[in-house]
Amino acid sequence: MSSIRVSIMRLIAPALLASLAAATQAQSRPKVSALLSSGVVKFGATAQLNVEVEGARSARILAVPEVDGLKISPPGRPSSSQFVQIINGRQFRRSTLSWSLSVRPTRTGDFTIPPLRVAADGREYTTTELVLTVVKDMRGERLGYFEIVDPPTRIYEGQPFTIDLRMGWDLELPISRANLFLPWWGQLPGTLKLSQGPRNPAGNWLELTVNRRTKVQVQELAPITRAGREFAVLRLRRRYLASRPGTLELPASTFEFAQRGGQRDIFGNSNLERYYVDLPGIRIDVRPVPEAGRPLEWTGAVGALEASRRIDRRDVDVGDSIKLTVSWTGDGNLEFFDPPEPARLDAFAGFRVLGTEDEYRGEERRVTYDLVPVSPELTEIPPLPLWTFDPVLEAYRKIETEPVPIRVRALEGSEGLDDEEDRGGLALDIRDVKTRPAGPPLRRPGARWVAMALLGVPALWLLARILVRRRGDPAAPVERRRRAARRRLARDLKRSANAGEQTRALVRFLSARTRDPDQAWLGRSHAEWREGDEGRAVLDKEAAHEMDALRADLDESSYAGTDAAVDSGRILRTADRLLRGGL
Repeated sequence: MSSIRVSIMRLIAPALLASLAAATQAQSRPKVSALLSSGVVKFGATAQLNVEVEGARSARILAVPEVDGLKISPPGRPSSSQFVQIINGRQFRRSTLSWSLSVRPTRTGDFTIPPLRVAADGREYTTTELVLTVVKDMRGERLGYFEIVDPPTRIYEGQPFTIDLRMGWDLELPISRANLFLPWWGQLPGTLKLSQGPRNPAGNWLELTVNRRTKVQVQELAPITRAGREFAVLRLRRRYLASRPGTLELPASTFEFAQRGGQRDIFGNSNLERYYVDLPGIRIDVRPVPEAGRPLEWTGAVGALEASRRIDRRDVDVGDSIKLTVSWTGDGNLEFFDPPEPARLDAFAGFRVLGTEDEYRGEERRVTYDLVPVSPELTEIPPLPLWTFDPVLEAYRKIETEPVPIRVRALEGSEGLDDEEDRGGLALDIRDVKTRPAGPPLRRPGARWVAMALLGVPALWLLARILVRRRGDPAAPVERRRRAARRRLARDLKRSANAGEQTRALVRFLSARTRDPDQAWLGRSHAEWREGDEGRAVLDKEAAHEMDALRADLDESSYAGTDAAVDSGRILRTADRLLRGGL
């Protein structure tokens, strides 16, 4: 049975979970963000600059930047809101402080609002710079369109969701360029951006600019007909995961497209004729996963998931290994729940679990269990259950793999791995020495005895192999994973494109070296672990603090929304120092 201390925070990404857990120990840093209510406004209208600080007891805006052509109001008193999150079975209350500043343009043009300086809990932070475009008019509604396909209105904490944007223009227009103004791009509080997976090679892909700074790839779809006119269609999709309950707001967005105008300047160059189409902001209600009806075995899975399984062989001897590979697929938080542990299930009492290999493949969560049958009476590998909360059904349900018929052959002269008694009633332990009184001088063995001795050597080796496997075979997957942890870390870091992926690689390294599950190292302080019983004070103190500082930098990058990767050489050097210190 799974641990009854179920953590709702296991739903979210490892980097975010580490940040929130560390926050409870005063080790994480507040998250500061700034969003405009719209990236494009008509001259004469007013935009709102919303500043939010999450996870701080107190905060204030130190200075409002001055921008020529914009009048930004001074900050007043912040509004405060609170929400509860559950980490390792304990409740922690998080607070959010927010300000709304009005931005009134005094002329048209493109404006850059520098980062705002904010003090939170005695430390200074800065927001990202923002871009605002002020135009004379917003014509373009008849010549183009901008919409979101099937926007979600109600989801649950931990549930993935998709923002599917479609935009285009009248195909009769000679459009020369297009831009998107998405105020929420790269900093959407209360969410975690999910991996998109490999890009579909089919179809044409074009490059657009977001907020006049970031290049993104959009897919060109087949044209559509509206009101008797044909329009181009571009598509931009992003996947997110809701990380906290409450109201999730996406500010209004704008699609800009331009064509060469008829007028020319003194150099003979054509002027751009710009058109704008607005997309109203949306609000998404994020509900907490209900406690009513929640099974004790639930480990954080949210979504409509399905399970399948396969094994490498069905006909084995007692003590042989069987690789059971379970795949979970579907629309859910595949990367962020704890997989079932067969060693805790009564149905798997007839198996020893030597180790697991956990992989996330974008649209699939794959876990391989190394199982060893201990009795020839076993006839199948039982179903492996996973409890999940289905947001569509709004209920918990159990999904199970199909049972797998197997045949387990008994070793000659043995009833199973638990049969340790020989004919004399003594335990057959390879480390024991059975002494006997000295008897008469032994006679010289005959040919029959020599032959029996030669045949007995392989049998003794097999028996010793079984006993060693029982006591922790050094060649078992757990130990192989531990020995290969440093090599895998180096390989994973080469493939990591951001701080979140680097964090997951580092967690896998620590898990392998300590033989703990990955989840044990989410939010765990290395310095405190070193002083505890499980750490056995084997780590160098400075190395432990160095790793804590590295984890804090990774968490800050992931949690702040930039997700910029840190120096991989620093990660490897810190890991090597831990290894030299006894990890």
